[in-house]
Amino acid sequence: MIQNSLNWGKWQRELTKISSQTLEWVVAENTGHWIWDSPKGRDQLQQVLLRLVSEKSNY
Repeated sequence: MIQNSLNWGKWQRELTKISSQTLEWVVAENTGHWIWDSPKGRDQLQQVLLRLVSEKSNY
């Protein structure tokens, strides 16, 4: 259903504006619904978390 929806990308971009405190938004291509279940998704998630943790330590 998501792959067939022309508005899916638009909806995802609108979600990034929900909070003014959003630091990063990553689209995990070619991963399932549960991003941490695939090796590629797990790697992307780990990279985002490492960046966020290292940025927080700079404050």
